[in-house]
Amino acid sequence: MVCTRNVCRSPYAAILLQSALSSRTTAEWGVWSAGTGSVAGQRICPLAAERLVEAGLGDQAFAHHSRPLDSADVEAADLVLVASAEHRAEVARLSPRATARTFTLAEAVRLGSVVRMPVGAPRLPDLVHDLQAARPLLASGRMERHGRHRPPSVSTAAIDIVDGHVMSAAEHRATLRRVRDSVEQIAGLLAAAS
Repeated sequence: MVCTRNVCRSPYAAILLQSALSSRTTAEWGVWSAGTGSVAGQRICPLAAERLVEAGLGDQAFAHHSRPLDSADVEAADLVLVASAEHRAEVARLSPRATARTFTLAEAVRLGSVVRMPVGAPRLPDLVHDLQAARPLLASGRMERHGRHRPPSVSTAAIDIVDGHVMSAAEHRATLRRVRDSVEQIAGLLAAAS
C-alpha cells in the first residue's frame, strides 16, 4: 500500500487489509505500506488511529512508523496498491516492470468488479494478470458485468483516493471510509486468490 507521507491512507489500508485477510483465509499474507514522500518514523494520523482502535486494531495502529518507498519494496511486491494515479506513476518510475501489477486501490476495486474468477482456486498472479487485462475496459468506458453497462470513468478522480489531510475533518473521515470500503472489497478478491 502506497500513499504520500505513509501516515494515513496507506497504513490505514494496510492494517485493515492484513486483518481482513487473516480473518478470511489461512494463507500467509505480508501486507506493508510506504510513502512516496515519507519521512521515516512518523506516527499514523490521529483520525486513522482512532478508526483502527474502534476496529480493535489499536496495537497495529500505534506500532506503525512511516517509511519511504524504494525500488526494492516495489520489486518485492506481488501487488502494489496505491492511493492515486500520481503514486502509481511514482511506482513506475522506481520500477517500470511493476507497472502491470500496480493499481490504485479504487481502480483495483472497479476492475475487480468485472474480472471473472475462474472455477477452482485462482492464484494471486492470475488475479493480477486479469486485473491488468481489464484495464482497457476501464479506460474505454466499456466496463460490463453480467450484461450491465457501467458509465465511463477515465478521469483520475474516479480512481484516486484523495489526501484527507488537506481537507476538512468531514472530508478526511470520508476519505477513510472510502479506504475502508475499498479494502473490504479487495480483501474478498485476494482471499479468493489464496
